[in-house]
Amino acid sequence: MFINMKIGMRLGLGLCVMLPLMIVIIIAGISGMSAQDDKLDKIVNENNVKMALSNTMSKNVYIVSQVLHSIILLEDRTAIPEEKAKLDKARTAYNKAREDLEKFPANEQEKVILKAIDKAATDAHEANNKVLDLAFGDKHAEARTQLMTKAAPLVTKWQDALDDNLQRQTKNNITDAKAASKAYSESFSLMLTLGGIAIIMGIAITFWMTRSITLPLNIAMDTAKKIAEGDLTAKIEVTSTDETGQLLTAMRAIQDNHNNIIAEITNIVGAANNGDFSAKMNLNGKTGYAKELSELLNQLSDIVDTAFEDTIRVTKAMAHIRAHPTKSNQASTPAPTPSLRSLAKSVRSLQQQPPPTATSAPRWT
Repeated sequence: MFINMKIGMRLGLGLCVMLPLMIVIIIAGISGMSAQDDKLDKIVNENNVKMALSNTMSKNVYIVSQVLHSIILLEDRTAIPEEKAKLDKARTAYNKAREDLEKFPANEQEKVILKAIDKAATDAHEANNKVLDLAFGDKHAEARTQLMTKAAPLVTKWQDALDDNLQRQTKNNITDAKAASKAYSESFSLMLTLGGIAIIMGIAITFWMTRSITLPLNIAMDTAKKIAEGDLTAKIEVTSTDETGQLLTAMRAIQDNHNNIIAEITNIVGAANNGDFSAKMNLNGKTGYAKELSELLNQLSDIVDTAFEDTIRVTKAMAHIRAHPTKSNQASTPAPTPSLRSLAKSVRSLQQQPPPTATSAPRWT
């Protein structure tokens, strides 16, 4: 099947074998990079943002706690509104961060932590408001007691919940980073394996295709050299019908044509040696130089045949003159010319023979 396949078809088949493998490698690479990108995107655009929001919330909780201490300890009561403005600003920033945090997806553990944060925030907010009410009512001793015994522990619990959320996001980062690294390793290993297979297959296909093309071409080249040197005995075996097989078939036809021409020439020469100049080259099926050569050989054979017949006629005439000599014939006999040297030689040999009698005149055929 493959040995008779055209060279172009072989190249196409090799491409068709390698192309799906290349596509698989590309898909594997894209899939691996996509998985890495998803994990890195989650780390950068989700986990880190959650951590930043949690830090913002924790920072503003600390500000609220510090402002409460300042309000209680202030001796200048005119500065209290300014501190109250700082507290309100911190609470607004906290609420904004909490709203942004709510927009992100959360797993079950994160939902539990967020619920604990909200509960701690509510409890601490109530205790802090009571501290403010006592401070604004000039009940500083009670305000300090409320702050130290009620508000401070609740704020600490609130901060602990925020710290839990930060630790949760840190663990998420570590988990996602490991997943990204794993996706990279898996895609790298897969691409390396498929790449190795592709290289081996490419080498095998290239070797097979090269050998299937160059081996017949080398045979054809060696045969062509032998034919060019005049050796027409080389055996040309055709084992395929592809382009190289067609080339070898054409070369075998050339060799056969040359052998046929040589055989015909040998036949003509053999017949000529026996005095038969009627043998001719067969022009049927011949074209080009083979036909031209055959026509020239036939013309040469005709010329030789005509010359031989002329020689026979002249020889017969000379024999007749020799047998019936007359003065007019003797006077009209031309002298031999250099171009008829061989003919004159034949005539002289006949003249040296005794004259034949009328009843025993030689017969020429």
